[in-house]
Amino acid sequence: MYQEVLMFEKDMPFMVKIQDIRRYPIHWHDNAVEVLLPLNGSVEVVSNFERTTVREGEFYFSNNKAVHSLRSATGTLTAAFYFDLDYFERQYPYIKYMFFRSSVYQENPGEKAAAHFGKASSSEKASIPGDQTLPGNSIRFRNLLTGILSDMAKGMSSADVILQKYESRLMHSMVHDFNWLRFLKEDSHFMSPTGMDRYHRIVKYVQENYSRKITLDDIVEREFITKTYLSHFWKDFSSYSFRERINFERAIKSEAMLLSGMPITTISERCGFSDVKYYYQNFRRWYGCMPTEHRRRCEAYAKLGPDYQNEAIESISAILPAYMDKYFIIQCLDSDNTELTSLYDDLLKRREPGASGARLMPEPPGSILADLFQTNNFHFEGPAIVFNWNSIDLWVDLSLELGSALHIKLMPAGSDKAVFIKAIGQFLEYSLHRYGLHTVQDWQFIIKFSDSALFDPSSTLEQLVREYLPNAIINYSVENI
Repeated sequence: MYQEVLMFEKDMPFMVKIQDIRRYPIHWHDNAVEVLLPLNGSVEVVSNFERTTVREGEFYFSNNKAVHSLRSATGTLTAAFYFDLDYFERQYPYIKYMFFRSSVYQENPGEKAAAHFGKASSSEKASIPGDQTLPGNSIRFRNLLTGILSDMAKGMSSADVILQKYESRLMHSMVHDFNWLRFLKEDSHFMSPTGMDRYHRIVKYVQENYSRKITLDDIVEREFITKTYLSHFWKDFSSYSFRERINFERAIKSEAMLLSGMPITTISERCGFSDVKYYYQNFRRWYGCMPTEHRRRCEAYAKLGPDYQNEAIESISAILPAYMDKYFIIQCLDSDNTELTSLYDDLLKRREPGASGARLMPEPPGSILADLFQTNNFHFEGPAIVFNWNSIDLWVDLSLELGSALHIKLMPAGSDKAVFIKAIGQFLEYSLHRYGLHTVQDWQFIIKFSDSALFDPSSTLEQLVREYLPNAIINYSVENI
């Protein structure tokens, strides 16, 4: 029962460990998120009050400072990805206070606690409104993790290249697709950046001040809002009270102290409970047992001793191809697009660790043309244009994996100039967040228009593109249709 110290290399904000796990000690990480990916079996994760079985093909987030242990009855080869939150705090100021999940709360000893969060059980997951995109997000994130393993197992990509290929996409996906607030409501205003930042600021304040009395006045003064506004705001994010959230944080923070052997009365005082009975009450609410009982269980587990083996990254070479055949899924692959299908086939071959045949494959194309307004890449919702990011992800991923330049074709999809220009702006802005400047700045843009079009947006489009990418390479042509 200890804090596991992670030694990240300078300017390298993630690391990967391959471990054959039967029983991993109770531990936690400070200012780091761990993502577990079982490669040939399942791992049971006990994290704080929750017990989760992570099966092959799934992944699991172990959050910052979460006390957790791992076990497998048969021994499971597992890839553990660690992300340095001190590094990513530059781009996401509140990332240390975000809570990431790959699913809603499942059946576990703390299931009663899940109800207090207003979450659906695993049996209700299919009926959650607006949750249809989660499977696609999970596939994309798993593809990214698998891609890192493939590159590392082959030993053909330096750490800098791997970082450039995956950093922005991984972090964007974590923050925007797997923040646990994503599972609560579908309202678009609910997930506004302003609201999210305010929520995380409040959580940060609570986590930094849980040892003392915290009042609503403390929050409203810091946020420059009224108590009435705070009340409505908090209800938008939670089905339990602000006081309950504070006591939840105190109970969670108490676990590390509890496992250190600290006396109960001292823990109660250090966690900000006015009386030890309130500590007992809140700990039992979340963990389903009394603190002393939880300590005895953890001590009994610790006495069994660790049973795991650190493995070299090359150890996954034998099983990774089979894993990728089952779980590396390209979304929105158009079977009629022979060029795309061929590129996809090349990608899979190149990803096979130690594939000697890779040298016999044809050289990848120097460039890949992606038509932004091709039917598979967008659709209309009323007058607005909505992009299919799964399809666009495919083009971006292929260009990065194959080392091919990505050319983005911009051509009006209709005669409404305002809608078209707005959509391009949204595409550029979101692409910078999703893929990062170091990726998007290498794209080239081809502005095409029909000689029979009602307008020529080229000059306006050039200004728009250069607003986001001042040094972008832009070419023009007329396309008869």
